Amino acid sequence: MTIQPEIYQVMIAQGRQRSWADELAQRLSSLPVEVHWPRTESDAIGLAAAGRLQLGIVDDALWQAGGLDLLGRLRQMGIDLPCLLVSEEPTQRILARALELEVLTVIRAAAYRETLWPAVIDAFQRIGAVDIATAHWRN
Repeated sequence: MTIQPEIYQVMIAQGRQRSWADELAQRLSSLPVEVHWPRTESDAIGLAAAGRLQLGIVDDALWQAGGLDLLGRLRQMGIDLPCLLVSEEPTQRILARALELEVLTVIRAAAYRETLWPAVIDAFQRIGAVDIATAHWRN
């Protein structure tokens, strides 16, 4: 039996100021969720390595190396944090690499209003946060 935390820890790693990240954080504020905003790749790796996060939402246009490179480094370190990837233009290469890295879902940045929130709820269901998923599905 898995013990569910009282407050879920979510990392939003965004490359530039993005409306999807701000809107997602606003929606998450109504849930028992603490959002972490790493400023660098090292910050993101440190947060993930600490083992307290339940979910990561990563921007493909992240800082210098990019979101896929960050996820690749996490996987090389043995960190299997469930993650969503938000991409401006999810090409076949990006989708294939995301699949290799076991990304839960790739979200097209331009369509985030229709797809990001349901993907986050689905991710919460996958990690066992059923109370969050069922209570807030229509928010």
